[in-house]
Amino acid sequence: MAAVSTTPAVAFATTAVPTRWLASYEITSEPLPGTTSSPPWLSAGAEMVTTEASLVQFRGPDALNLFERIDDVVMGGVSSSSVRQAEGRAVWSGIVRVEGGGFCGARTKPFVDPLDLSGFDGLYVDAKTSDDKPRSWKLTLRCSRDRGEVVYNAEVDLKSSSSSRSKVLVPFSAFRLVRGPRPLAGAPPLTKVDLEKVFGFGLTCSKFGPSGDVLEDFQPGFFAVDLYGIGVFGEQGAVAPTPPVADAAVRSNPNSANRAGLFKLLKPLSRFVFSEEARRRKRVRELLVQRGSATTMFGARFKGQRIVKRGYRGLSFERADLEGLSQLFKDGLRALLAPALRFLFRTIFLATRQANILKKKTSALLALLSRPLPKRPSPTKRQQLIR
Repeated sequence: MAAVSTTPAVAFATTAVPTRWLASYEITSEPLPGTTSSPPWLSAGAEMVTTEASLVQFRGPDALNLFERIDDVVMGGVSSSSVRQAEGRAVWSGIVRVEGGGFCGARTKPFVDPLDLSGFDGLYVDAKTSDDKPRSWKLTLRCSRDRGEVVYNAEVDLKSSSSSRSKVLVPFSAFRLVRGPRPLAGAPPLTKVDLEKVFGFGLTCSKFGPSGDVLEDFQPGFFAVDLYGIGVFGEQGAVAPTPPVADAAVRSNPNSANRAGLFKLLKPLSRFVFSEEARRRKRVRELLVQRGSATTMFGARFKGQRIVKRGYRGLSFERADLEGLSQLFKDGLRALLAPALRFLFRTIFLATRQANILKKKTSALLALLSRPLPKRPSPTKRQQLIR
């Protein structure tokens, strides 16, 4: 039987339900033992039946195509995670490390059309995890098209789903506007207007607590969460939102058609030069130097070669040296190409921006010139006699 938990706690009256899904459930205003307050989305003494609508059900690869990982490697960290398909569910797992970042995330790609969730009271996560380590689990909402670090987020108590599948409810009133891990002072709360245009949502496992400070007892290491679905809940009769559809990368960029050929040529090169694997290795070498395990970056390279290639991977001395020399050559080539490639990308960006500005000015000028000239008024009888 699928259990249901909520933040804050609320009692559910349920009957026998399918193992896979709870179609609906009754929420009462009576708090669970040990709590004193009713959920914020219920009026005092009220009793009502709520309905739910699924946004994503992790039953096949289509759901995974909606998501992308967003780990702390984007800010120089070395954490890593992935979302993979399993039988009747998705498994989000990885290793979160405190050095350089301290978070792993999985978020949806930008939606073609925003979701209207204004008729609902909150989000639910249908999940199971055996992870009971002190970590901060967060649910995020993006209410604008930009892909920056300013989003709404709320704590989600995935510990309550430990060892058994359950639904964790998170009311929209619990979401706060944040930049990265830190709440924005004086930021407005999440409103119905914001919820009319939701462009994405996601999950984060982080070392940062609700206030943005690092959890004192945070434990880095491996984590795994079984995901069955993410959806919304609300009052009976709420209109179910249209299932989300992810946008195709740069398809929404009006300049992509003009730049496609050039960027297709540069894409393989940029992947090589700005390789995530190479950035991770560099960050590990920096950490070895910081911890005193090596005195120089070159020394850290050889220490890493001994530990990882020969120790963990079990390569022979010759094979490890050969692979190490190959990586050294590639890193040197990256160091030579990176400045030129950055300059080229910057030049393309500035040229494209100037071209767009010129295009807008030209269009405005043409529109002005294409306007018909005002007709001169016909002369009056008096003007005709004077002439």
